[in-house]
Amino acid sequence: HLNARQEHAPWPGRDVYHQATRGGRFALHSQSVQQVFRAFDAAVDATRENRKAGRKKIRYPYRDKRFFPLMWPAQAMGLEAKRIVLPMGRGRPSLIFRRPAWLLGKCACKVVWNGIYNELHISLDEADAEPASPEETEQHATVDLGQIHQAAVVTNAGEALVVSGRGIRSIKRLHSKQLGAIQKKRSRCQRAPGAGRNSGEPKPSSRCAISAASGTCATRVPAR
Repeated sequence: HLNARQEHAPWPGRDVYHQATRGGRFALHSQSVQQVFRAFDAAVDATRENRKAGRKKIRYPYRDKRFFPLMWPAQAMGLEAKRIVLPMGRGRPSLIFRRPAWLLGKCACKVVWNGIYNELHISLDEADAEPASPEETEQHATVDLGQIHQAAVVTNAGEALVVSGRGIRSIKRLHSKQLGAIQKKRSRCQRAPGAGRNSGEPKPSSRCAISAASGTCATRVPAR
């Protein structure tokens, strides 16, 4: 798509994406691959509409993402008595998750990397029913999620609570700081000669290696 824009050629559509990704090219379930290029196509359409509305600073997709959610439509989800089975394509083991008691039927879902670990997000369809209006004697609260403070909560009795989320923000800053320190040390490392995707087993090397646990840079001595 980027090349088509740079060369002022016709933009590819979903049919072109489908032809380019078929045949087991990627180690994913076919419907997961389709969900990825459909999300990309939707992002292109949204950017086009925003630029037409005068928001010219919004850019079309122009770079690869290191992480992207793995998505499955509802018909691709496998449900067993106590397990959720998400297929990864022919000849590859499926992803297995514990089935919660509230999951009664198949739903669209995705696996998302949150910067620390993977999460399973499940989309549930709710019935189009009008919410019951609370009685005068009932207590209820309204929650407003914010960007600086995590949430503001107000009740019909006049009580209010602001959740700052300072602790979780501190943990996230520490996590980002540690990742930056590890990345700084990794930038000084060099790939061992002959080590590549198609080189088979990694060869012994005297280059430095990073310990993910301690973030230290150690020197490997080749075996003799």
